[in-house]
Amino acid sequence: MPEPGSRKGTGTFSSGGVFKSPVAADDVLVWVAPFSATVRSVKSWQDVGTGCVVNAFTGSLASPTTFLASDHTIAAADTVEDAGAVQNVSLVAGNKVYIRLTSVAGAPNEVGVQVNLTRS
Repeated sequence: MPEPGSRKGTGTFSSGGVFKSPVAADDVLVWVAPFSATVRSVKSWQDVGTGCVVNAFTGSLASPTTFLASDHTIAAADTVEDAGAVQNVSLVAGNKVYIRLTSVAGAPNEVGVQVNLTRS
């Protein structure tokens, strides 16, 4: 099966992941761009409780360039939330995309972060 968004032309696709039984902050690499892409949005979700804080970024763990100007605090349990306006949206081949769990609250079993993109 081809990699998401790997077909010719423009197309919308997503990359992300779920932090399982989180107890502390964590960063996870979810995609390495094989082509240029534009970040369109960041979505978040927490199965139970509220208050987990998330973001997503490109660059490296040592020097992240976040997609959200400020971290997003999840306000509702079991509801997919738009994490707000995105910045630093242009990616080129070779850029890495990470999801970030900044802090844990509300005793979740799962916290999801999804980055929606369009092939440039």
